[in-house]
Amino acid sequence: EDGDSNGDDDDEDALTIVPAQADLSLTKFVVDGDTTPLIGSEITFEIRVFNDGPQAATGVEVVDLLPSGYDFILYSSTAGLYDETTGVWSVGSIGAGEYESLLIDVLVNGTGDYLNIAEVTASDVYDIDSTPNNDDGDQSEDDEDNAVVAPVTPMADLSLNKVVVDGDTSPLTGTEITFEITVTNDGPQDATGVQITDLLPSGYDFILFSSTSGTYDENTGVWNVGTIANGGTETLLVDVLVNPTGNYVNVAEVTASDILDQDSTPNNDDGDQSEDDEDSEVVTPVTPMADLSLNKVVVDGDTSPLVGTEITFQITVTNDGPQTATGVEVVDLLPSGYDFILFSSTSGTYNETTGLWTVGSINSGESETLLIDVLVNASGDYVNVAQVTASDILDPDSTPNNDDGDQSEDDEDNEVVTPIASVADLSLTKDVVDGDLNPQVGTEITFIVTITNDGPEHATNVEVTDLLPSGFDFLLFSSTSGTYDENTGVWDVGTVANGATETLLIDVLVNGTGNYLNIAEVTASDVLDNDSAPNNDDGDQSEDDEDNVLVTPVVAMADLSLEKTVVDSDVTPNVGQEITFQITVTNDGPDAATGVEVTDVLPVGFDFILYSATSGIYNEGTGVWNVGTIQSGSSQILFIDVLINEPTGASGEYFNVAEITGSDVVDPDSSPNNDDGDQSEDDESGILILTETADLSLTKSVSNIDANVGEVITFTIQIDNAGANQATGVAIEDVIPIGYSNVTNISNSGFIDDDEIIWNNLTVPLTGLTITYQATVNMPTLVEGEYLNVAEIIAADQYDPDSTPNNDNGDQSEDDEDSAQINTPTVDIEIVKAVSDANPSIADVITFTISASNLGGIDATSVEILDVLPQGYGFESATASSGTYNTDTSVWQVPLVAAGLTETLEITVTVLDVNDYVNTASLQALDQIDSNENNDSDTATIDPQCLTIYKEFSPNGNGMNEVFYIDCINNYPNNTLKIYNRWGNLVYTKEGYDNTFDGVSNGRSVLNKNEKLPVGTYYYVLDLGDGSKQKSGWLYLVR
Repeated sequence: EDGDSNGDDDDEDALTIVPAQADLSLTKFVVDGDTTPLIGSEITFEIRVFNDGPQAATGVEVVDLLPSGYDFILYSSTAGLYDETTGVWSVGSIGAGEYESLLIDVLVNGTGDYLNIAEVTASDVYDIDSTPNNDDGDQSEDDEDNAVVAPVTPMADLSLNKVVVDGDTSPLTGTEITFEITVTNDGPQDATGVQITDLLPSGYDFILFSSTSGTYDENTGVWNVGTIANGGTETLLVDVLVNPTGNYVNVAEVTASDILDQDSTPNNDDGDQSEDDEDSEVVTPVTPMADLSLNKVVVDGDTSPLVGTEITFQITVTNDGPQTATGVEVVDLLPSGYDFILFSSTSGTYNETTGLWTVGSINSGESETLLIDVLVNASGDYVNVAQVTASDILDPDSTPNNDDGDQSEDDEDNEVVTPIASVADLSLTKDVVDGDLNPQVGTEITFIVTITNDGPEHATNVEVTDLLPSGFDFLLFSSTSGTYDENTGVWDVGTVANGATETLLIDVLVNGTGNYLNIAEVTASDVLDNDSAPNNDDGDQSEDDEDNVLVTPVVAMADLSLEKTVVDSDVTPNVGQEITFQITVTNDGPDAATGVEVTDVLPVGFDFILYSATSGIYNEGTGVWNVGTIQSGSSQILFIDVLINEPTGASGEYFNVAEITGSDVVDPDSSPNNDDGDQSEDDESGILILTETADLSLTKSVSNIDANVGEVITFTIQIDNAGANQATGVAIEDVIPIGYSNVTNISNSGFIDDDEIIWNNLTVPLTGLTITYQATVNMPTLVEGEYLNVAEIIAADQYDPDSTPNNDNGDQSEDDEDSAQINTPTVDIEIVKAVSDANPSIADVITFTISASNLGGIDATSVEILDVLPQGYGFESATASSGTYNTDTSVWQVPLVAAGLTETLEITVTVLDVNDYVNTASLQALDQIDSNENNDSDTATIDPQCLTIYKEFSPNGNGMNEVFYIDCINNYPNNTLKIYNRWGNLVYTKEGYDNTFDGVSNGRSVLNKNEKLPVGTYYYVLDLGDGSKQKSGWLYLVR
């Protein structure tokens, strides 16, 4: 520096510092330019901050604190965050030539400050034409701006109109009308919070409402309409019932709205409904009227009916209007001269106890009719009065329920009936059908009772009594009318029309003794009889309404006999066989036998199957054969098919007795149902069935229980018969389990069906029967029961007392079933692996010996042993005592390892310098089951010596290969090294050699010890001192 301040010298220089600059400007405006928004609406302010450079602006902040005229809603920005509480928008950085924007959504309040100012209040970079945060209120700099809003108050012109739908302002009281209130908004804004009040006066009862908007509360009269759009209309319909009295002026008014109405004020009605937001409707109700009249007559005009006949009263109520009559009731209480039967009506119901006919409604100009069917009593009051007793509607010329006894008004009427007593001339006859007054005892006859009415009137409630005397037993009856009770003898005939006849037929059985005089008499009638009186018989049957018939029975005779046999004379069947019993009943006369019954109750030795009979029905439950009638000289036959059951030891279980147990006719030489056990009379017979038995037993054996896989064995089934009879139809089932195959040489015509051998229709004499077959033993799978072979007798014609064919439940507990099985073919193959040298050197050749010994009791076949050589060995050769070793699969396949013997495999390998020496041999497969898996594999491993002898060295001073070096010699501290020259002279020796021989002799045969040995070939001998074989070889010394 030379002090001249010109900077020309090269030892001085000047630097002008130019600060970073960023020209920020800010604009603020209302989005969409809406500066006159409605109060309560939303607007959006947008603030844009521009950077005109030249550098980026950092640390930029803008403040836009909303004044009281607005409420914050939300914001969005292109950069930074906005805090509505402080008004601070933390913009951050704005690149040169770029701008950032902030949008603020606000609600415009009804009052407050509407001037909204925004200003840049901070920036890290100098602004050339403005200063942040220095607004003095005029926003004169370009980094500050404002937006002024002039809010407008919203307005809606509401008008209301109220009418009665259909214009019916003079309705009938008690009817329904509908008020319609319409509210219209003529704008210019939507009206919100609109509420209408229409409180129904006392002249109406609320029913329901409907509206286009909002809900209506009938208790307060408030219709909460809600919002009505500009130009929109909302409607309320209120359904009401018009009461008979009350206030009928109905006023509706707009009582609330959030929006100003320019020509009316809500809720200010002073009673005249002078503003357009209020209206009223006045209704003048009319009282309804209906002119009711009543007429009562007897249908067909029969006012002089016979006592005891039916007539019908008709009551007609007519409405001459002008309105419909509702709630109409009529009372017609029948007097004592009539008994109610039934009613029918065009409307409503009739209560015969109170006489009340609840008619209901009758339209103007219409009528309703009630028909009451009654029975005319013999005495009583016959004046029948009917009157309208109630109506909801006023009647102009009569009053309900005011009859004073003269029926002077048109809503009441009467009908008077004068009954006439009736006469009917009843007569009765009684006889025996076919005129058989001398029937046989025990036969059936039929009494006929005939009653006739010769008039002139119908006879009603007619009753005849015909109580059978002791000489007859009632069987059944039939009649043309009514029912007959055999216990009381009463025939309820009912009505016998003028000129008509009714008949009763009574079927009876003629007993052997008793009273045979049978009397019948008319004992009741509602109608007078001019020549007889009911129920007055004095024993002579002198009147025409009573009669008798006298029967004199005769005794019949029929000589019945019974024979019982077995069809085809098969009296020695087998258990389970079906036989047919034949029971023949013969009548040797002289008369037909009736009511014949035979009883044949099957004993427990038989099960019923079916029956057939030439006559009658057989009930297997009771054993009764209802034969019926057997003509003289004829027979009837019953066939009963039965199944022979197994014997139970019960007494008489196969002794079957049949006997005649009933007959209506006397038998001269036997009595029904008196068998004393000896069947000594000709109407009873018995037969004894003797069943065949065969006591079969089955035993099963196998020729060799220790058979090996593939061996053919013989199964023998011995069937013995300890019974009394030869067994026929014998069938045997022998299930072949999966442990056997190739079934051959099946004796006695047995055949294979799937996995079973079946023998059918065998005959087993008392000496027994032997059957055999052969099968090959399969390889075991360890499935339970694979060698368990079960045979069972599944059928036989004869009964076996101590076993049931074909019922084996798996335990072979009966003597007709047995099993045999061989022991599961099991061996114990032991694998032993050995190595010839456990500590070889790398490249040594060693031999692995694998021994497979069979410690079991049977030969092992198809034996496979896996021996995979690890990478530490190189295969040389393999020698097996049996089978072959596959070097590709590493499997030694041995066809047979005999029980108690051993087979071996020798594998010769070279030891490689790869640390993988664990060699395992394991049993892979065989036909039999190996009983001991713990000895199925064995492992041999080696620990190779790391000893490596380098056979050449060059002690020439170049620092490389200077000594005779042996790897790992330090592992053998007891070693001894000796080196000989080619003439066999010891030139070097050392105990505990430690790689220090550098070609200098220390041997005793060298003249000058500690001298360098000449170049040449030497021979070394190394004893490692661990008992292993000495190592020796040539050593080359090069200088």
